[in-house]
This record gives sequence, structure tokens and C-alpha cells, in this order.
Amino acid sequence: MRRYRLLATIVFFTIFVSITKAQKTADYFNRMAFNRILYLQHDEAQNFLDDAKTVSPLNIRSYYLENYLDFLKCLSDRSEQNYIQYKENFRNRVQFIKTNGYGSDSALLMQAEMQFQTFILAAFYGERLNALKYFFQFGNQVESISLSAENIERVHLLKGFLFIILASVPDEYQWIISLMGMQGDMANGLRLIEEYHKGCNIHSDEYLESLIITNLIKHVFEKDFKKNYNIMSALPEEYLTNSPFRFVYVLAASRAGENDNVIKVLNDYPQQEGELRVTYFDYLLGEAMLNRLDKTADKPLKRFMAYSRYSVYIAAACRKLAWHALINGDTATYYLYRNKLLQTSNLFAEADLQAKSEFQQQEIPNVNLVKARLLFDGGYYSQAKNILFYPGVRENLKDVYQQIEYAYRLARIYHLGGEPEKAVKLYQLTCEKGWDYPMYYAAYSALQLGYIYENKGDKTKSAFYYRRALQSKNVSFSNNIHSEAKAGLKRLE
Repeated sequence: MRRYRLLATIVFFTIFVSITKAQKTADYFNRMAFNRILYLQHDEAQNFLDDAKTVSPLNIRSYYLENYLDFLKCLSDRSEQNYIQYKENFRNRVQFIKTNGYGSDSALLMQAEMQFQTFILAAFYGERLNALKYFFQFGNQVESISLSAENIERVHLLKGFLFIILASVPDEYQWIISLMGMQGDMANGLRLIEEYHKGCNIHSDEYLESLIITNLIKHVFEKDFKKNYNIMSALPEEYLTNSPFRFVYVLAASRAGENDNVIKVLNDYPQQEGELRVTYFDYLLGEAMLNRLDKTADKPLKRFMAYSRYSVYIAAACRKLAWHALINGDTATYYLYRNKLLQTSNLFAEADLQAKSEFQQQEIPNVNLVKARLLFDGGYYSQAKNILFYPGVRENLKDVYQQIEYAYRLARIYHLGGEPEKAVKLYQLTCEKGWDYPMYYAAYSALQLGYIYENKGDKTKSAFYYRRALQSKNVSFSNNIHSEAKAGLKRLE
């Protein structure tokens, strides 16, 4: 009997050690895969995940990471076919984690993150009802995770996402959100994400991931673009070798008016061999080159058009290429891209909708106004102002519409160029003359006047112009203008 007990003990110990060793090996492969995922090295990451599943077939983290990998692939290559395959794999992976995670908090956390990723993709690919479904599931799972969960910091990160998205929902859709029994809280959401970032080990891959996430959230939801850019530019330059970080950095630089730096970074740090191709880098480079009126700005924009396999930002790229042709005296090519833009359909990205709306309103824009607009977008305020003040430019405006745009462009140059007092009268003129026109100039001018008077401490005038901005209808960017005006009124309370 003792012999059998001893034998059973040895067998149990051997199996236990083998399982533990396999799990440790799977953990190693999963860590390596996570690192490769963050660097968009798709094939290497997949190889590590395959190894992890071989040594430990029931480990659920490999399936979560595989979903993360395919999520980034769908974002980067914009392939509708890949998205269809992603959804099928997503369902199978969720089911696997449910079955083998035994309802643990770690399994629920993985499922919640996967639901969040799928919500983003559904929204990105224009599937609004599916996006809403995945968001509901994400919210419910986050709420169901125990407050004593082992990785409570990660739970707080997801709650931060939840609060921010709920706070960003336009008023007309708040009734849907109320069905979830939840409320948004932008400040609290940003705080939770920042706290998660600060809690990460600076030498870990989780720190790099949180660095990318935190700065992307700030770019989207915080309006102090110069401050956000300064924070990112103070980080070690080595981070720029990481494509996702570089993507967020370039977005921040672009919004902060650091156009030359956008071009420098994109040229100095090309994507590495084996990385998932981010076609949007070509769009950003072409846009930045066009902002300083480079004659070769069309090359990266055409590359973007050639490699993009989905419609997102195609209309916006057509607009940029049409402008490039126009400012270089090629009217025929201008009409070629204008017609291509107007023929695009199933648009949902704000930049695409705005591009199509604008080109439907007018046959051909004023070349000097286009040049001033591009230079302003690049942060070249003095050069933009020189274009508008060049002899004959103002006198040759052909209609009231162009006169309104001229006043608006000059107001924006004065405002961001550090002369808000000069901008005020031009914004007021734009509001007065342009309110009945379908473009955004008047509504956006009202919003900017709200900001200016708020900064001066004049709550009465600030509230007046925020409310004026809310009265705008059927103009480009109306949702953004309305949400920012409402946020301004809330600050004044």
C-alpha cells in the first residue's frame, strides 16, 4: 500500500511540475508576443502565440492577445475582409475564454477588453448598431468584475474608457445610454487612465502601452494641444522607434502647429520590415507637406490612396489632392479628384463627411484662400496672413461666400497667432454675414468667441456666443461644435 501511495505521489508531483513548467513557458511566450504586438510585428507575435498555445493549449491569455493582434491589424490595413474574419475569430475566442476561464475576474477582464476592441472596430467600419451592442457588453462586463480583482488597476483603466465614452455621447443619444444605468464623467475617466499610466513600471511593456493610450486619449479629448505636444516631445527620443507611439506623437505635433516636425519625424522614422503597414502615415505626411505648399505633397497622398483597402479618409485624401492640383495650376486634375470625391459613398468619418459637404457647396474655391487655409493648418500664421494681405487678393473675391471665408480665415490667423482682440471683430463679422450659409464658418466663429470671452472672464458674453453656436444647423462639424459649446456652458455654471 505504501508503495502505491508513493507512486501516486510521484506521479502527481511530476504532472504538477510539468503543468507549472508549461504554464511558465506559455507566460514567457505570451510576454514576448505582447511586446511584438506593441511594435506591430504581426508574424513574430503570432509565432510566439502559437508556441504558447502548443505548450499550454488551455491558457486563455494567448487567445486574448491574439484578438489584440488582429484588432490592430484591422485598424492598420483597413481591410473589410479582415474585419469580417476578425468578427468570426472574436466570437470563437470569447467562447473559449468563457469556457476555460471559469468565470474568474481575469477572464472577465479579458472579455471586457475584447468587447471594447470590437466596439472600436465596429464604429471604425461604420456598424453603429453593432458598435452599440459591443459597448453595452463591454460596460456590463466591466461593472461585473469584482472590486477585489487581482488586476484592479487594469479594471480602473477600462472604467476610465467607459466614463470618457459615456461623457462624449451627443445629447440626442443619451436616452440609449440611460438604458445602461451608467453616467459619463470625463474628468474622472481621464484621472483613472492617468493613474493607471503612473502605476506602470517604466521599464515594462505595459508602460509603453499606457503611454500610447494616455496620450491618444488626451489628443482626442483634451483641447490644450500645445501642452499635450510638449509633454510628448519631452519623452526620450527612443520611443519614436515604436510606430503606435510615433503615430500619436505625429497627431499631437500636427494639432500643435508643429508641421515641420511632423514631416521630419515621419521621414526620419520609417516603418520597419515586418511591421503591419500603417497607411495613415502616408496621409499624415502628404497632409503636412501640403500644409507648407510642397509641390511633391501629392506623392504620399497617392500612396495612401493606392494602399488603402477601405473607404476611411479616401474622400479627405481626394480633397487634399484636389487642393494640391489647384494651387499648382492644374485645374483638370482638380476636377478629377473633385469628381472622385463626390462619387464616394458610405462615409462616416468626420473628415470625409466634411470634405464631401464642402465640395458639394462650391464649384471651385479661391486659390489664395486655399493656400492661406493650408498654411494656417500647418501653423505658418505669418505666411498665411501675407497671402491674404497680398495686393489684389481681397479685391478679387468673387462673391459674398468668399468674402465670409476671407474674414473667417483672417480671424483664425489672428486668434492662434496671439492677437485675439483683432480676431473678435472678424469672428463677429463672420457670424453676422455667414449665418444663413451652409458652411461651418459662422457657427465655429461663435464657438471661438465663446472661448475668447470665457478666457477674459466675461461669462455673459461667453454664454451668449456658446448658445449662438448651439443654434447652428446642417453645417459641417455641427456635432463637434454643439458638444464643445455645451461643454463651455457647463464650465460657466
